Amino acid sequence: MAEHNIERAKSDISKALEETFEADGNGFERKLKQAGRYLPRRVSKDAAYLLEAEKQLKHPKFRRFVDQNRIKAARDNVIRQTRGVDLQADRSRARFQWGASLVLQLLLACALIFGFARFVGAI
Repeated sequence: MAEHNIERAKSDISKALEETFEADGNGFERKLKQAGRYLPRRVSKDAAYLLEAEKQLKHPKFRRFVDQNRIKAARDNVIRQTRGVDLQADRSRARFQWGASLVLQLLLACALIFGFARFVGAI
């Protein structure tokens, strides 16, 4: 039963990653890696728990440590966070921040040059 829940959670998350990030890969780990920097750390931890739980289910003694409620919560959290990401807005914001930072650095450089010229007495 638990193996079925983990496989279902992994397939649901894989579909959500494909839809949102256009992640193409053969495995669940590869899709997570492609979408990794756009997702919060908590989502990465939840996905890591799914992978760890899958390994624990293969071991007869560790099988009882797998929490079904946490698997469901991790699946829901990852899908909710994945649906909330807007790649186009993030890219647009990143371009704007890069341009603003460039303008600020140029203004600071001009002010420094002007201040140095004033100090030396060239102006």
